[in-house]
Amino acid sequence: MNAHQPHPSVAGATFILGRAAWVALLLVACARPESAGPAPAVASPRSPVPAGDSAPDVPAPPSPAPASPAQQARPSPQPTGAPRTTPPAPAGAEAPPPASSPTPTATAHPASPVPSAPAVADPGGPVAVAAPKPGLTRVGVQKCGVCHKKQRESWAASAHARRAPPLDCESCHGAGSEYVSLAVMKDAQKARAAGLVLPGATFCQTCHQHAWQPDMLSRVHAHKTPTVP
Repeated sequence: MNAHQPHPSVAGATFILGRAAWVALLLVACARPESAGPAPAVASPRSPVPAGDSAPDVPAPPSPAPASPAQQARPSPQPTGAPRTTPPAPAGAEAPPPASSPTPTATAHPASPVPSAPAVADPGGPVAVAAPKPGLTRVGVQKCGVCHKKQRESWAASAHARRAPPLDCESCHGAGSEYVSLAVMKDAQKARAAGLVLPGATFCQTCHQHAWQPDMLSRVHAHKTPTVP
């Protein structure tokens, strides 16, 4: 064996020691925390400061302390002059109805009576029936009353006699110059032919325009007989 060549046992031991050293180095390298990288920076609550300026550290404002139960139950004061507010009703409670202003009661006034139309609308001036034929003249109330005394007396007490000019016998029955004689008046047909007129509702309504009644013709004056006016 060459004197410079190592012994086989020494060479094997060196090989084993070399491999163990390499394994140990690998374990140490894996156990080092350098591969984890730098730790993340924690954000500061302070306000950012522009680059190049230095500012003192300002502490964050302290958070308000929680209110005590007595302070929570105490109502907050309202400013003077401000309208008072109604606290909200608890859940489930029925809200009170809104206050309504009293409605003014209308005072009932009695209705004023409506004036009725007058029963008589006198046109004024002379009122007379139309003459049935020409040439007739008036004889006057005194001559009519010789035979028709009862009618004349009842007429004299009526409003017809008090009218101006009066609504007399010949105003309603026509001028009596031809039928005034007793011989003609006893015959109703001869009297009508001589100018006697028996007025109807049309003539009476010249004045009696309202509240007309047919029986007013029979009540205009008293009658002696039903056939002779």
